[in-house]
Amino acid sequence: VDSNRAQREQGREDRDRNRPRKMGRLAAGDRADARLLRPHVGRSALKPVVAALILVLSLATARADALDDEIAHLIDFVRHSSCTFIRNGSEYDGAAAADHVKAKYDYYKSDIRTVEDFIERAASKSMLSGKPYEVRCADGRIIPAADWIRAEDSAYRSRRTGD
Repeated sequence: VDSNRAQREQGREDRDRNRPRKMGRLAAGDRADARLLRPHVGRSALKPVVAALILVLSLATARADALDDEIAHLIDFVRHSSCTFIRNGSEYDGAAAADHVKAKYDYYKSDIRTVEDFIERAASKSMLSGKPYEVRCADGRIIPAADWIRAEDSAYRSRRTGD
């Protein structure tokens, strides 16, 4: 085994010795050695890549935090509402409706990238029957829950931006 290795190494040395060199360039086998002798080479190119990666990850995290905050607000809005929620013909108070919407949100969380995704997947209709969720508030009108939640989201965004 050692004799085979010695033969391979000797073959490489012979090949490298006979390889033509061009002015100003290193032969392939010498490039690796040159990099090892100058470990700082390439670091300057790595710094902007690492900085860009950190920036992208921090922006994604900030966006995710803002989305989580907005969805948490909407679930809290449902929870503290005095409206009656109608799901598949049955009526629920705000706390029960919020618990149900939160459970659906937790289930579909990996698919939710926007508030609209949240409304569509967790707060607008029954996935089993396909019937839309509805809300009946003090004025007695029954409206789709998705429209009601979208209106609150719009008001919430306006309050946050100061419009």
